[in-house]
Amino acid sequence: MYAEKIFNMTLDYLSSVVEANDPKVQTIELRNRRYTLQQIALGKLSALDTIINAARDDLNLPYDEFDEIEDRIDECQRLLNAWVRSDELRYGPPTEAELLKKIAEMQLKDG
Repeated sequence: MYAEKIFNMTLDYLSSVVEANDPKVQTIELRNRRYTLQQIALGKLSALDTIINAARDDLNLPYDEFDEIEDRIDECQRLLNAWVRSDELRYGPPTEAELLKKIAEMQLKDG
């Protein structure tokens, strides 16, 4: 049960990262789209971490068996946050109005 869920969530996260990397940041709209996709990827990574912790607790497995997984998730979070900060330094912060519009559009698309 957990293995399939974790596998699917991992693929979903990786897909989000690839999609976030796709837009060439040439306009403010593309910058905001990329930022929104980066934030979605961070949310998916956080959800994956939660499921892994639930699996560990439900299955009463030793914590040391999950240490490497936790280390990898932490590393992914650090790298993704560094990417967001790098984009903010390079392109400036995203505009709030455009972000809210993009988030609403993406929620409708996924909904």
